[in-house]
Amino acid sequence: MANIEGLDPNEISGSLNILDLDYKRGADSIHLHELVVDAQMENYKRSLSVKSDYLNFDLTGRYEYTDLSPALSQLVEQYSPQIAWDTISTPSDETNFEFALHMINIQPLVQLFIPQVVVSNNTSFSGRFNRADNLLLVEGKSEQVEVAGMKLNDLNIRAFNSSDRIHTIVSSHKFNYAGDYALTDLKLNSIVKTDSIDLNVNWDNSIYTDSAIYSGNINTSIYYNEQDTNRFNQFALNLEPSYIVIADTLWNLSKSRIEVDSSSYRFHDFNIENGYQFLQLEGAVSEDTKDTLRVNAMNVNISPLNLFTQSAGLNLEGVLNANIKVSQVYGNPFVGSNIDLNKLTINDQLIGDTRVSTEWDPFLEMIHLEWLSNIMETEVLNIVGDYDPGNSSMNFRIFVDRFNLSILEPYLEGVLHDLKGYTTAEVILKGTTDKPSFRGVVIFDRTAFTLDYTQTRYEITDWFDIAPDAIYFNDLRITDKYDHFGHINGKITHDNFEDIAMDIHFDSRNLMFLNTRRQDNDTFFGTVFASGNTRISGSLEDMDVEISMTTDKNTKIFIPLESSEEVSEYDFITFRQPDTTLYRRQIETTEVAEQSSDMIMGLDMNLNVTPDAEVQIIFDSKIGDIIKARGSADLNIAMDKEGDLSMYGDYIIEKGDYLFTLQDVFQKHLTIAKGSNISWAGDPLDAVVDIDAIYRVRRASIYDLTFNPDHQEIVVPVETHLLMTGGLETPQIGFNLDLPSSVEETQEQINNLPQEDMNKQVLSLLVMNRFLPLPGAQTAAKTESFGMESNASELLSNQVSNWLSQISGAVDIGFNYTPGDEVATQEMEFALSTQLLNNRVTIQSNVGYGGQQVNAAETENTSNIAGDFQVDVKLNRSGKLRVKAYAKSNEDIYTEAESTQGVGIFYKEEFNTFGELWKKLFGSKPDKEKEKSSRK
Repeated sequence: MANIEGLDPNEISGSLNILDLDYKRGADSIHLHELVVDAQMENYKRSLSVKSDYLNFDLTGRYEYTDLSPALSQLVEQYSPQIAWDTISTPSDETNFEFALHMINIQPLVQLFIPQVVVSNNTSFSGRFNRADNLLLVEGKSEQVEVAGMKLNDLNIRAFNSSDRIHTIVSSHKFNYAGDYALTDLKLNSIVKTDSIDLNVNWDNSIYTDSAIYSGNINTSIYYNEQDTNRFNQFALNLEPSYIVIADTLWNLSKSRIEVDSSSYRFHDFNIENGYQFLQLEGAVSEDTKDTLRVNAMNVNISPLNLFTQSAGLNLEGVLNANIKVSQVYGNPFVGSNIDLNKLTINDQLIGDTRVSTEWDPFLEMIHLEWLSNIMETEVLNIVGDYDPGNSSMNFRIFVDRFNLSILEPYLEGVLHDLKGYTTAEVILKGTTDKPSFRGVVIFDRTAFTLDYTQTRYEITDWFDIAPDAIYFNDLRITDKYDHFGHINGKITHDNFEDIAMDIHFDSRNLMFLNTRRQDNDTFFGTVFASGNTRISGSLEDMDVEISMTTDKNTKIFIPLESSEEVSEYDFITFRQPDTTLYRRQIETTEVAEQSSDMIMGLDMNLNVTPDAEVQIIFDSKIGDIIKARGSADLNIAMDKEGDLSMYGDYIIEKGDYLFTLQDVFQKHLTIAKGSNISWAGDPLDAVVDIDAIYRVRRASIYDLTFNPDHQEIVVPVETHLLMTGGLETPQIGFNLDLPSSVEETQEQINNLPQEDMNKQVLSLLVMNRFLPLPGAQTAAKTESFGMESNASELLSNQVSNWLSQISGAVDIGFNYTPGDEVATQEMEFALSTQLLNNRVTIQSNVGYGGQQVNAAETENTSNIAGDFQVDVKLNRSGKLRVKAYAKSNEDIYTEAESTQGVGIFYKEEFNTFGELWKKLFGSKPDKEKEKSSRK
């Protein structure tokens, strides 16, 4: 919408309102919801107003639009004609205006034109100009202005002029010049005149801190020729006596002069000193081959350089003494030097007393370099060779002896940590600086590190070869903290460190691949040991990974699902389901990120899961709501080049248990039946489950079920089955009850129950360890006290078991108490499990004591003590030859013998073919020495 009058720019008035304006510049763009421009003229006084989402600008006074730029340019010309931009136009002497600029949200607009600059919101500038009085005043303030990573915080600017100069005052509470390194209370004062600029810079943190003082006061004057039309190509910088305080150390800068003439720089008497420390520059750097810059240093502590080097991960310590000559910088650069660094330390690692010398070899017409570092008169680093500055060719021998690798840790952040160990290497470096060529060998000596993602710690004591176009691995041995090992074979090829490709084979034997805790990864953690082979081939942009692994002993995998939504109300029975929405979203986000990256990777993993691996699914760790399982699986996990992940195979559970919780009050241990399984047929999240969880009631009265007088003396063991089938995300839940064959009629009655009645029977057995009466059975007045006592006794038993098990980490102790009633007797059970003699002897026992029935008239003259006892003795170290003795009570009520005893000896050997078994049993043992030498 516009309402504008006038054709001459100086006569335009009216208003312009633009809605939803889009402006694009290159790859960046901005959108203005509304832009309002208003220009008015009244009594020779103009006003211009611009309002938008990004800034507001107001300009009022007596002026012509065409006079604004030349009026300011001619003001600048009085003091610095070199930078005046319009010296031809003649503006009106009546030009007189005030302006105000408020930057509401200026950064999107700044990003469009000057991306390396960041300006905070609500930055503002204001000022006034009067050409007749030759008056200029500008004031501004900003919370923060950032230029190329350097930040000025709490910035204030004030500029004004007098008859022969322009004064500028800039102050910042904190100037961050490199990351966290900052100058506090920075002030810059400048006076611009026609032939010079006087500059004073000072800073001081002493009033803001009790720690080390960093301050300074530098006074300089820059002189230039006011007739110079090249805009400061020629000038001289006169440094007046100044000082800098670095970490409480005072450095004095003497009076000196630096002359700049286009590409040449001449230093006269430049000195910075502190007591016995000094640094001196004298001479010139120019295109003239005769010019030489000399740098002398004596007893200079180099640690102040950390203010500039720590951003690159370098922390330096040492004392410098040097004589350096630099010449031919613009041609074939030459640096002649004798440099001594006493006790040179990089990243807290001692490199040693270091001497570096360079000199010109007239015969070879090359620069000869020698670098020698010693620790306690032992040579740790030696570099000798020649460099031709004419064609940038080089020929160096680099020798490293027991070099501490921890110096490299800052550069490997995010990949590994706690890097320890040493390396010895001899490398020949040839070629040019643009195309270097390496050849040699690198030896690792007890080099250990911990991978960040897996938290596994490995050690390498081995070597690999370096060729001009590849790195070769030949049985490079890597071990974990349990001395389990793997070997790396193959190569990494490159073309001048570009087009990197690899063909790596990794063979592992019971190696630790994962050692994470919950705080490391709250979606998947544990300890994983595995054996198998891995091959990585292809380029960094198109890589194939083939894995064939088998899980080994001591593998424990924990999958917490506690991120699921909390249940707001309790139903009859509550089954907690993992909330896979977040996990699926994370998978999809990862896939999108992988597809959008430049790297394409194909994965083909064949994973053989053995019963040695324990899997725990944690629903609620606070109350112990956890599924524990061991089983077998042959899983294939694949990812194609498009990033689509698939999974095939069946996980067959051999044994497991589940602590079932009801309303977070009742707790029951359920045993997962052998043969329960989880199957995948494509999508890893669309698993199909078939799980049978069993709760066993050792003694349940049939009379409670039927109220048949003939059943008053019958107590039987009962198995309650919780059946989970269908999709893992939305499984179907069912129940079943199994009774012994002796009560087939009762079993048939239970099988014919409606599902609702079946659920009630299961709940009664879980909570009270007894049946509910069948529909139609005669009910009698009975108290429910036994059910409550039974449930309370089991909760108490669980807590007592926990207390007893805390007595010793080497012994597992359990306790269980069941009260009696008119039918069943009270029972106490005591379980113990431990390993002795360096785990060679294993003892497991479960002893019980049975009492009388409640109100029993008679007591049989029989033993009330029964139980199980088992001893397992390894006769050899491997445990293949064992002796086992046991005594086991009989639960079958129709078996007359109360227990079964036995003793036996057995031998175990794993084999794939009968020929392999024959060799293991009767073949000669391999010659270990020959095997060791052949590996070398």
